[in-house]
Amino acid sequence: MSNPTFKVEPEFENKMNNASKNSMITDNEIISVKVAAARLDCHKNTVYHLIETGQLDAFRLTPGGKWKITGLAIDEFIQARQAKHEMRRQSLNTK
Repeated sequence: MSNPTFKVEPEFENKMNNASKNSMITDNEIISVKVAAARLDCHKNTVYHLIETGQLDAFRLTPGGKWKITGLAIDEFIQARQAKHEMRRQSLNTK
């Protein structure tokens, strides 16, 4: 019996690669949740979830204010996801 193989949809892989390569947000730029959601190609509620679970670094300028995210935090999140994805792919290919 053969082991199942893990295939990544090319569309997803291309989105992740293009997101990190074609960034128009500089590392030190501060962006809103809405802009972060557009950058990550997800809903803004997903960004809030990522912040609340500690997966995406963010801060508030004032207590109770709106969340802000740096371009560096976005890039680090994308790189971490790509690394996690690659590790999973390698572990499934070695089984």
